[in-house]
Amino acid sequence: MWAYVLRRILYNIPVYMGVILFLMILLRLTDPVTAYLGKYPTYDQYLTKRTDFGLDKPLLGDWQIGGRTWQARESGIGGSYLEKGRGTGKGWVQWTFDLPAGTYKVQATWPSIVDDQGNAKSVGEAGLVWVRLIEGELALKTVSMDQTRPARSVEIDGVGWNDLGNVDLSTGEPLTIRVLDDSSQGAVIDAIRVEPVRVGEGELSVPFVADADPQAANVEVVDDPWTFGGFVRSLYDNQYFAALGRIVTLRFDQKSWSVESQSVGDIISTSIVPSLSVTLPVLILTTLISTSLGLVASFNRGRPLDRGVMFMAVLGMSISYLVYVIVGQYFGAQWPRLAFDFEFFAVSGYEPVLPMWSDVQMHLQDKGLEDPGFFRTLWGWIAAVPGAIAGWPKYCLLPVSIGVIVAMGYDTRFYRAVMVEECNKDYIRTARAKGASNRRVMYRHMLRNALIPIITRVMISLPFIIMGSLLVEIYFRIPGMGQQLFTAITNKDFPVVEAITALLAALFIITNILTDVLYAVVDPRVTLK
Repeated sequence: MWAYVLRRILYNIPVYMGVILFLMILLRLTDPVTAYLGKYPTYDQYLTKRTDFGLDKPLLGDWQIGGRTWQARESGIGGSYLEKGRGTGKGWVQWTFDLPAGTYKVQATWPSIVDDQGNAKSVGEAGLVWVRLIEGELALKTVSMDQTRPARSVEIDGVGWNDLGNVDLSTGEPLTIRVLDDSSQGAVIDAIRVEPVRVGEGELSVPFVADADPQAANVEVVDDPWTFGGFVRSLYDNQYFAALGRIVTLRFDQKSWSVESQSVGDIISTSIVPSLSVTLPVLILTTLISTSLGLVASFNRGRPLDRGVMFMAVLGMSISYLVYVIVGQYFGAQWPRLAFDFEFFAVSGYEPVLPMWSDVQMHLQDKGLEDPGFFRTLWGWIAAVPGAIAGWPKYCLLPVSIGVIVAMGYDTRFYRAVMVEECNKDYIRTARAKGASNRRVMYRHMLRNALIPIITRVMISLPFIIMGSLLVEIYFRIPGMGQQLFTAITNKDFPVVEAITALLAALFIITNILTDVLYAVVDPRVTLK
């Protein structure tokens, strides 16, 4: 058996690696940092988020080394521009001007080209271009240029200029304008326009335009540093292997984007117990009750008892989960509070059913123990368990009851169908012919031979036990995994979404292997090969 388990694990390693790669590609179809920060983040905000999660590295190898240097292009309408291909590293075009002291308005323009139908379009529609205004070595301003919004540009002499802002120059310091691309998209630049706003008498008073000409003395073109020797480095120093390393070592120490005071690991660790406090009792109770009802209904097939069980099962399946939640909250919490001034169940204010390790440590420190140590903390945690579990019925019994009622409808019909099929087998007729009681036939013979479909259904549900129940957790304000995943998706919390989804994929693979092992344990006819 252990050899089979080891083989299955080895077979599933490349499968899981492929799943993680597919997941990462899906989450990066659009720039996750831009989706989170919005259209106009500052360069520092954008760079910080990318660096925190390793998005400044290639996803899986840098396959476009040859196409990411700046090249001069003809616009097709007249004139030329500089274009940098899609890539992952930095590259910029920089102008340096010796100007008199004063205030200057700086603008930039991007070229236009024609598509296959002859219509003009922006070359950089897909790109993020960061323009930095620098006085000496000091960055004065950073602007995000969204080239899909022409309203941000001003037409001057038939050309659309994007306002970058005003710069106050002090005496003797040159003005440096840098168009910096630090995204995975392409970047283009055509020209820079500098217009004097307030200068000394007799100094420069007319605007001038400086083209993006790499041959000009005051223009510096810097190519991506990855272009030399970056290909080999990118094969191992990339986002994919970094993510695999975090998952294998369970090291989820990245900071959440929406709750920066917490790491991804903190969010996951504090959410598993609230989910299990509801989903685990639902699974156990549903399996036990539905299996027993399926056995009883199959032995009384066609009789009033069977029809009554099936009627209740269909009723449970036909009514929406949300209806049960609303009705349960009214009769379990709101109506008793209004009628008797007593609340049987709570629909909010969830308290943990198991004490948090950090809370126990803080409680011991408040008592004067600066360093309580592991064993004292463990003893304090064990002592706090009964009090925490005592609050479980108030916060979890109602959602568990609703979950059992809804799930019983589906499971009872399924288990009844399995048992009816077993009723027609020869071993059942033989057992009855030998005078075995119905109870012995049901629980000793039939149930044992029907364990494979039961195990299959239970094991399919196991990953969702860890992931929690989204509807219940939202309506009862239980901070479980389902609610955390929903909140992370809503807030575009990229690190949390990726970590929880990767864990869910791992749980599916583990439960599939465990299912095969249990088949062999309960049924001697099954061999693991």
